[in-house]
Amino acid sequence: MAASPLATGDTGMLDPGGWEFTAFVASQKRDSIESYTAPVVEAVYGSSANTTVTVAAARQVLDEPDAGPRSGWGNASAELKWRFFNSDGKALAFAPSYSHPLSHSATIRGLLEDVSILRLPLIASIERGDWILTGQVAYNITSDSFNSIGYGVWAGYSWTDSMLLLAEIYGEEISGDNGTGGVTNWRLGFEYGIGDSAAILFSGGSRLRSDLPHAEQLDTEFFFGFRWETD
Repeated sequence: MAASPLATGDTGMLDPGGWEFTAFVASQKRDSIESYTAPVVEAVYGSSANTTVTVAAARQVLDEPDAGPRSGWGNASAELKWRFFNSDGKALAFAPSYSHPLSHSATIRGLLEDVSILRLPLIASIERGDWILTGQVAYNITSDSFNSIGYGVWAGYSWTDSMLLLAEIYGEEISGDNGTGGVTNWRLGFEYGIGDSAAILFSGGSRLRSDLPHAEQLDTEFFFGFRWETD
C-alpha cells in the first residue's frame, strides 16, 4: 500500500497527528478482461514521527468481452509502516499489510478471489539532491496455496518544485501447489503538487515479461488520483 501512483512503497512519514487522504481509480486491461478499482479511498494517520497507520477500501469493476460490466465491493486493507532507520538521506522501513475481500457476495459473483493476503515488505530509500531511489522486497502469504516474493524499484526526479517525475519496475514471483511463475511490469508517472497540501497523481504502464497465459497477460494499466493532507 502506498498513497502514490506506483506499486512499490516508500519510506516517507507524516507529521505526528497528521492525516493524508487519497482517492483514486486504477485499471488493468488484458485480452480476457478489463478490471477497475474505482473508486479507492485511502486514509493515512501519522501515529508517531516514525510510524503511520493506513486503511483503504475499494469498489471493483470487471468488464468481460462476452458478459459486460459488473461491479461490487473489492478489498479492504490495513497497513502499519515503521521507519526504523533514517539518516543522511537514507532510510529503511518495514510495512506489513493485510487485505481481505469486503463482501462475500463479490467473491461468489467472481469479482475478486476469496483470498486474504499478508504482505511483509522491507523498503529502502536514498535521496541525493533532486533524486530519490527506492527499492522494496516483500514476502506475500496468501490464504490459498500460493505465496510469492514481490519486488520493485522506482526513481523520482524533482523536475520543478511542484512536479515529481517517476519511473518504476516491479514484479512478483509466485510459487504454489500448481507450479511457479512470475511477472515483471513497468510504470511511468508523476505527482503534481497543488499548494502545500494536495497533489494530482498519475501513472501508466505495461508488462516487461509474464509467465501467465497470453490472454491473462497485462496489456496496459493506468492510475489517476488526488491526495490531500491535513494537520
